[in-house]
Amino acid sequence: MNISIIGPTGVGKGTQVDRVVVKYDLVPISIGELFKKNIKEQSGLGLLAKRYVSRGELVPDEVVDAMFEAWIRLTPATQGVVLDGFPRTLNQAEFLDTLFVELGRKLDAVISLVVSEEEIVNRLSGQRICRECQMPFPAVAPFQNCPYDKCHGEHLYRPEDADPDAVRVRLAVFERTIGPVVEYYRKSGKLIAVHGEGDAEKVNQALIAALDSARG
Repeated sequence: MNISIIGPTGVGKGTQVDRVVVKYDLVPISIGELFKKNIKEQSGLGLLAKRYVSRGELVPDEVVDAMFEAWIRLTPATQGVVLDGFPRTLNQAEFLDTLFVELGRKLDAVISLVVSEEEIVNRLSGQRICRECQMPFPAVAPFQNCPYDKCHGEHLYRPEDADPDAVRVRLAVFERTIGPVVEYYRKSGKLIAVHGEGDAEKVNQALIAALDSARG
């Protein structure tokens, strides 16, 4: 089985990806982690992506697609995968369909985690990061004690992109790009919308039930 989980930062994609990986024995891939890996290794694509990231610009679809293709070609077609936040543009979605046909794969379902704007703003604006170890502490799991026993929370700060207004701007940009993707998969019958607010375990149960139902 090959699935994608989409939604803006703050909806809980990572948590649900971790759970479906175990449930269905899938290999996860996060485009964000793929960026970090390529940049750290200073690959040709990594250096190209770094140029855009350093300027605060979106990395072009063709660079993202090339990174993804290089990764997926190393994964046996018999091994199912779960895509974390990919595709996020219509061009990427069309590229993915073409690539999967070439590789003998099929995208079985696209899970869209639906969370209200205010809930996402609350989650992201509550995030704090430790200046000493760079450990993030989201609002849903606030700082209680230092995992390294080095401080008592005095080094925590809220990053600039966690400002409520900044979060709303990012959400607006995301919605403009993801809207056509959602419609694309809705028309193909692959879209499964799952309410993403509340307890993560209950969200996962709803996600699994919807996915199993769709698979028949």
